[in-house]
Amino acid sequence: MIARSPFILDDTVNKKTGLHMEDAGYHYDSSEGRAVWGHDLVTTQYVNGDVEYPAHLDLYVKKETCLKDGRAFKTKIQLACEQIGAFTPPADTRTTVVFDSWFFCHQIVEAARAREWDWVTQAESNRIVHHEEQRMNVTQLAEALSEKRFRTVKVKGEAFNLYGIEVWMPKAGKIKLVVSKGEDGFHFYVTNRLDWSDRQVIEAYKVRHTIDDFYRDVKQSLGLGEYRMRKGRGAITHWHLVFTAYTLLTLLRQSMRRTSNRLGKCLTTLGDVCRWVKRQCLRRLVDWLYEKFRRRNKPETIYRKLKI
Repeated sequence: MIARSPFILDDTVNKKTGLHMEDAGYHYDSSEGRAVWGHDLVTTQYVNGDVEYPAHLDLYVKKETCLKDGRAFKTKIQLACEQIGAFTPPADTRTTVVFDSWFFCHQIVEAARAREWDWVTQAESNRIVHHEEQRMNVTQLAEALSEKRFRTVKVKGEAFNLYGIEVWMPKAGKIKLVVSKGEDGFHFYVTNRLDWSDRQVIEAYKVRHTIDDFYRDVKQSLGLGEYRMRKGRGAITHWHLVFTAYTLLTLLRQSMRRTSNRLGKCLTTLGDVCRWVKRQCLRRLVDWLYEKFRRRNKPETIYRKLKI
């Protein structure tokens, strides 16, 4: 059976205070609900079974900055499409591109289609669809559906009141639309997979939270936004080092789970792994110092070796 692996697309803003940082600008930060000064990173995350890791990153630079510096300008959509085109998934897997409503456009859909990949996203409430030879937005369609046509399904313990329907959407073609009705109104999930059940569509989209967890972990535990250099090249190097560290720590955690059941149960988060690695490094240092003093090395010799 071919494994289905999500390829998750999103962006995140590193809020900064230095006004002279190269390539920084004002970007909308959804976590704060306003534009903030900083760097905006477009990234992709790959999930393969129980292992997930960052695939690509690009810095989005605003058009006025690019024009001022004589550089080619690329939108976040263009950067995302390039990342879709550049990624090579493992053999014997089927990739599903997962993205939120902001990235839902015909360029992303076409980029996924060119790779013969599936895709799933959310749609804004005003997106136009055609159903039974009528043109309407998805909210109007949902309001016209009978209450009896919705059914409750559970996805990872969370209940959803759903109704799935095939419609035609401009610039996306024939798609499956799943309407979710809750206390806060309607939510709309869209995919090119007409054969998926309503549950499968929700399950496929809900994996998107993985990239939010990734952003939280690399900012809290690995210092994704903790840089002070002015040059953009230095910041890019920092981000790649953070992404590499995250990948290595993720692989280490998976290895620990396979080789040590007790330790594997303790290392449940990236922060746990970071603290464990730090303890091992400190213990190695203490062991090394003990051995040097046991052999009667002078403090000056140790200072020289440690370059302090």
